Amino acid sequence: MAKKFPPGFALIALAFIFSAFLKAVPKTPPGILLSPADQIETNPFFLKILASEAGISRERAKIAYLISRIRQSPYSFMRNGKSFNGSRAATHLTLKYQRRFDLIKEAVDFIEKVAGRSSRTGEDYGIQFPDGKIYPAAEVLLNELNVLEKRLQTSARASEAGTLPQ
Repeated sequence: MAKKFPPGFALIALAFIFSAFLKAVPKTPPGILLSPADQIETNPFFLKILASEAGISRERAKIAYLISRIRQSPYSFMRNGKSFNGSRAATHLTLKYQRRFDLIKEAVDFIEKVAGRSSRTGEDYGIQFPDGKIYPAAEVLLNELNVLEKRLQTSARASEAGTLPQ
């Protein structure tokens, strides 16, 4: 005998599944970056990443790159209800990173465990753009990391082919 579910059960189940899916989808559009994408290859840490071997040293170079992008950013960084410029935000995140150095093995760990939220209040950090919108810092930094990874792949392919991207 088939088990009967109350009326509307399927609709509630679908709503639950759909809401879980929405939470997993980033709210920040992929094109939202800390500074223009054309400045990536001119960042000194980009060259250090290219020169580093795969592994922990490369991940540490990616973290230094992300911190440098924060430092150079013209946007306001929101932390625990207060606004900070990129330089102050980078200094804060550097100190926080140094305290958690042994726990951070990859750039994604840095974003999740250091740069995404306050360890004191649990509140997400935000980045306020000129249009007034505030995006979660973790999502913007993941965008930065994704663009960086694509540029690294492009540079590696160009290097193998004997040409550099223009």
